[in-house]
Amino acid sequence: MLKDRQILIDKHPEDKDFQLYHLDEEIILQKANMAVELLKNDDGFLEVNEEEISDGMFVSVRKLNNGGIILEARTQKTAATIKERKNEFIMKLGERAVVKE
Repeated sequence: MLKDRQILIDKHPEDKDFQLYHLDEEIILQKANMAVELLKNDDGFLEVNEEEISDGMFVSVRKLNNGGIILEARTQKTAATIKERKNEFIMKLGERAVVKE
């Protein structure tokens, strides 16, 4: 199911502006995939094959009118792992944001 592969990211509640939202969607996608790669390098939390690595962990980005961002993961496992380790993911993303449930 598509919803099971989606991650909703929003600005931190204490911030007035969401810098990540102002970036081009392709840049957001690259940053999100780099964050996953950094997490993977830390402890190998995702067991992926070479095809998934070459295609990236996230396949699309959509900016919402309310200022949020939806990342679509390649697999449900990736999305579930990111949701479980959302604080680590946001730290690797390098942005002040929150992953919404």
